[in-house]
Amino acid sequence: MYIGNNGELLFATESLFPVLFAINLMVGLLLLILFKKQKNISVKYWVMACFFFCAGSFFIAARNYLPVFIGYCVANFLLIYSHYLCYRSIKYFNKGTYSKDTGVQLFCIAYALGYLLILNYQYTDYIGTYAGLFNFILQFWIFFKIYKMNSEAINPFSKALAYCYLATSLIWFSRMLLSGIYNFQMYGEHTFADWLTLSLITLFILLKHFMYGAMQLTQSNKNLETISELLKEREKLISLLEAEKIKAEQANSAKSQFLANVSHEIRTPLHGLIGLVSIVLKSSMSNDIRKSLDKVLFTSKALLLVLNDILDFSKINSEKFQVVIEPFLLKTLFEDSSELFTNSASEKNIELHFHIDKNMPKELYGDFYKLRQVVMNLVGNAIKFTDQGSIKVSAQVDQIENDWVNLTIRVIDTGIGISDQNLNSIYEPFHQIDNSNTRKYDGVGLGLPICQNILSHMGSHLNMRSQINVGTEASFELRLKIKTNPEPIGNPIIDSSAQENYQSAFNVIPNKKIMVAEDNSINLDVIQHYLDYLNIEFTAVTNGEQCVEELQRNRYDLLLIDIQMPILDGIQATRKIRLLDALKNLPIIGLSAGVSDKEQEICLQSGMNDFLGKPFDMEDLAKILLKHLSPQDKP
Repeated sequence: MYIGNNGELLFATESLFPVLFAINLMVGLLLLILFKKQKNISVKYWVMACFFFCAGSFFIAARNYLPVFIGYCVANFLLIYSHYLCYRSIKYFNKGTYSKDTGVQLFCIAYALGYLLILNYQYTDYIGTYAGLFNFILQFWIFFKIYKMNSEAINPFSKALAYCYLATSLIWFSRMLLSGIYNFQMYGEHTFADWLTLSLITLFILLKHFMYGAMQLTQSNKNLETISELLKEREKLISLLEAEKIKAEQANSAKSQFLANVSHEIRTPLHGLIGLVSIVLKSSMSNDIRKSLDKVLFTSKALLLVLNDILDFSKINSEKFQVVIEPFLLKTLFEDSSELFTNSASEKNIELHFHIDKNMPKELYGDFYKLRQVVMNLVGNAIKFTDQGSIKVSAQVDQIENDWVNLTIRVIDTGIGISDQNLNSIYEPFHQIDNSNTRKYDGVGLGLPICQNILSHMGSHLNMRSQINVGTEASFELRLKIKTNPEPIGNPIIDSSAQENYQSAFNVIPNKKIMVAEDNSINLDVIQHYLDYLNIEFTAVTNGEQCVEELQRNRYDLLLIDIQMPILDGIQATRKIRLLDALKNLPIIGLSAGVSDKEQEICLQSGMNDFLGKPFDMEDLAKILLKHLSPQDKP
């Protein structure tokens, strides 16, 4: 306020523009600081509106010192457009979207350009009416839009914002009316009515900022409540998942234990059956009887393969499957497969050929037993589904680089073939192409899935190509490390395929005496026949307590001990033996029909030197005995 030339009280409306400038600048900066880490589009538009209003306020306050275009046109465009930006901010807050509203933007531009006409044609007496009309229309339009949004149950402070715009529109309407009475001119002295209406507009602008802040704060609290609820739900879900995980682990453990028990109960008599048949086959007999016993032996070994498949499938599902890298002979792998399947191929008049590339390194690093299982599964499938023709098993060298070889193993048959439709489903566990009661080919549907899983653990995969009534080709590629300067595996004499040479092998290391602790009479008979054939002296006991007592009375060079025995089992007996100074270095070999990694680990931790899983043949027993009795392996 100030005193006019005639002593009347006058009001300086320009003093309000610095206040508006400061309010909007402070609000804009505060929102930037509070929401700088959030991508809040609504806040972004509100901050833009604040800075637009700051710039417009500055140009209006300095209009008498600036060009007309900037002081009036640009300044009033920034001011009125800032209100439109506020509307866009509120709309995005309430609806999560916004439209460009081209008509409203043109309205703001027209309002700003209208000042050029007013100034050019000297209509300054109507400038108050002009500003009041345009601002009234825009503010009322914003009120109507926000109020319509609030009818859809939006944030309560948004409704208060709508009424702020309604009040502002009415103030602008009153300014439009009062400008004709009090003559709000561009130049001249400002009246109380002019100052009062601008003061009220300033107050409601401040209220709008307050309501917008409250609106954002309320929404933030809701978001926090929602997050809190989600976290609670998440904790409940985690608790439920942990409970389900424990149940699943318990069920899986029970399944594994069940399979281990089943495996043990099947392997124990299977060991006796395979062992006794193998022993009988060494004696003289008619060809018919020999053929019958060969079939019994093949069937028993086929049952063992199925049992191994089931156990391996269980290991893969429980993520306990491990690949053991050790030196092996590819030739031995092929010989084992040939020995198992030659008779069954001959019975079907199928030619079975095994071929190894002449450039193949003699000794490689890999998991011999897992690879043998893959090859045997593939050869077994080929024989099963081939009624005539031939089966070719080959190992081809693809590339030799430094100490590594890339090779491909193929099994090609002239069997019934597989259709393209079934070719995509053969890797599914327990899947059978023909599941009818009249199906011709037996099997549990685990061979190929297990092969695929074994190969995936070795960084490879199984490739299948087939044509109906033509045949099937199964192949896989491997990259294996070559063993440089290969040494004989075990005793050199073992490499001979003639079993009589095992006797010669033990003649090299005479005067060795072995103790056998085995409670199953049939399995004990098998082991006794094996040791008799190998010309090895032994003493047999039937429980762990007798074993410990006998070892303290007499000297023995090696102990074969069954894991599960009455009175004192193999694990407990081994621990007692290792406490005796005289027996600390005695080689102890654990025998068990349980072949899980856990059981083998328990055996080795108890103090055993090695482990031999049932059923085993004389060759397996000879190898492990030579390993621990041969002078070259003694310390």
